[in-house]
Amino acid sequence: MKKIGILVGEDADLPINLVKNSDIITFPFVLDWENYKSPADFYKSMRELKNKTPKTSQPSAKTFERLIKKALEKYHDVLVITVSSKFSGTYNSARQAKKTFSPSDQKRIRIFDSETSSGAEALITLHAHKLINSVSKINLIIKELEKFKLKTRLIGAFEDPRWLESGGRISKIQALIVKNMLKAGFRPVLTIKDGQIVTKKIQANAKNKVNALFGQFKNDNGSTEPAEAVITHADCEEDAIKLKEMIENYKPNVTIRFMNFISPVVGSHLGPGTLLLSWSN
Repeated sequence: MKKIGILVGEDADLPINLVKNSDIITFPFVLDWENYKSPADFYKSMRELKNKTPKTSQPSAKTFERLIKKALEKYHDVLVITVSSKFSGTYNSARQAKKTFSPSDQKRIRIFDSETSSGAEALITLHAHKLINSVSKINLIIKELEKFKLKTRLIGAFEDPRWLESGGRISKIQALIVKNMLKAGFRPVLTIKDGQIVTKKIQANAKNKVNALFGQFKNDNGSTEPAEAVITHADCEEDAIKLKEMIENYKPNVTIRFMNFISPVVGSHLGPGTLLLSWSN
């Protein structure tokens, strides 16, 4: 029996090649949308069906019970890493599932609230996977992850606030204000603070979201220490590539772990054209 297995949501946007043949198992969310073949196809349909809003829901406790039970057959301990509990019920579903197991098995299950999502959650997961090979006890891994997530950052810029509005993340008045700001060349840069999505800064003269994120990255990352970063996007790959090049030219000691699509379950709330940058020193 292997030592520790990791369950993490598809919202972490981990590429298949990174989780294949590893001890990382991804679990799906529920997305109510017409059939789509790929994330690119999903975002294309979002643009075309502007009056329709995707509906999402977290995995049920029953789903977690099944996934954890299967993982316990292979691993001595199971670590479940979830999207922030402040904007999803995933963490609570996992906790409810844990209660269905025997007291002895409950000691083998740990539920960890990443307090973030997308690339930042991926960095936390990859760090956990690295720790599995060097730290023997899961309690020590949890302590290390608590420290690591404090050093993990996520910033983002969206193309159209209507998706945040339709998903209930911002009000209709707020969406109108943001639209007018974008027209005037002011772009809100989002971040996650204390597990919640908030506006970090309003970047002036930043109609281009790549420049807005790069400018914020420079402001936030004055350290000379090596860093790892992840870029995720909602069908704006050219922007992602440009941002990657700008970061690598500015800070050669930053390693871009991967670029990938924002999963539809996350992108359904942020909308097509959203660009996210996550990093950790």
